Amino acid sequence: TLRCRDRLADPFDLRRCGLEERTAVIDLTKPRDGARTLRSLITAGRTPLTIYTALIDAPGEAITAITDAMQRAGMTADIINDVTDNDTLLSPAFDSRAKAATSAGHYLFVEVPDPGHFDELHTLADADGAALLLIVGRNTTGRRHLIRQLEGFDPKHLIIAISTT
Repeated sequence: TLRCRDRLADPFDLRRCGLEERTAVIDLTKPRDGARTLRSLITAGRTPLTIYTALIDAPGEAITAITDAMQRAGMTADIINDVTDNDTLLSPAFDSRAKAATSAGHYLFVEVPDPGHFDELHTLADADGAALLLIVGRNTTGRRHLIRQLEGFDPKHLIIAISTT
């Protein structure tokens, strides 16, 4: 018997969305394991890109764990976490800042300042050279709610990580 729960706890919970192959569970008590999996999803056949990262009921250490894993593998990963609102991410000035980092061959992680409205950014995350990384807390986010917010996103540009802490 399979029981489908509404709260995201593991990749099986996203099967109905068709996203389980773009999903990882990151255990921040053992950050290397989950971060390695995420690193492989982010770098799979892609050149350095901009990763818009939305933390939904998840700790910020997840981004540090991922960038550390990339640096251990010899890649350069930068973080921008000083943006104050989602509208700024859509501005030409921010676009120039992001292009400068990725043109230097760096992966760029941009923390979305208002993760409750990450759906506003689907045009950015669906662009070539970009992706959306959602890091959700285990058993905190409803599957149906997330599906509604993901309407319009292209699954190849979407990675979902379920944080165990």
